[in-house]
Amino acid sequence: MISKDVMRRLRGVFWSVCSLAGMAIAPAQANEAPRMAPTPVWVVADAVPDNVPGATGLRYELVSDQVDLTGRVPQAYRRLSYTVQRAKSLEEAGQISIDYQPQYQQLELNSLDVWRAGKRIDMRTSAHYAKLRRESGLENGLIDGALTLSITLPDLRVGDRVDYGVTISGSNPVFGKGYYDVFEARYGVPLGERRVRVRYPSRMALQWRISAPGFGRNVRTVDGVTLLNIGASNIAAVQE
Repeated sequence: MISKDVMRRLRGVFWSVCSLAGMAIAPAQANEAPRMAPTPVWVVADAVPDNVPGATGLRYELVSDQVDLTGRVPQAYRRLSYTVQRAKSLEEAGQISIDYQPQYQQLELNSLDVWRAGKRIDMRTSAHYAKLRRESGLENGLIDGALTLSITLPDLRVGDRVDYGVTISGSNPVFGKGYYDVFEARYGVPLGERRVRVRYPSRMALQWRISAPGFGRNVRTVDGVTLLNIGASNIAAVQE
């Protein structure tokens, strides 16, 4: 995962979105595995780079977000890949957190792999799962029902590469038929590849912008579906 202490969100990266208030976390139900499902057919399989300049501890090779707006409800797919380079990073590498809103979103775990010495190990049945209740504004008596899926990977070793993908379907009904999102462009650690892809009907008036430097873009339309591809390689860490 990209933990909260190293994550940095740049201002207005691609889309605008409302920010959340303060957060409190309470356990919901321990060892509750999410729904497992194959990776959606519309997802593009991104290549994982072999080298990330300047990486220490955990080497983050890939962060890929892909959104499909052509179906009945929006679907957002995220894939992360990172390698453990030092023993002191093993604990952090084995903890994955995924936030979602069960009231209007459905989470599916598509893949949870560890690559060791060139071999893939499927960790979906051996990982420990717990759902934590995220309560924004809990101190004010406000409960929003958000959950965090916490995944713990056992027996990680130095040299292992963790690679997982998850799909969240649904969007906040407050936006009606609209869709709004924002994506991090850079983090507090070096990153090999950052990708954002959006599929949407060509008749849809989608508005988007990039305010982070160094990102390329490509837009093409095939059979009535427009494909927006935004990306950058070898991204330096955000400096304090």
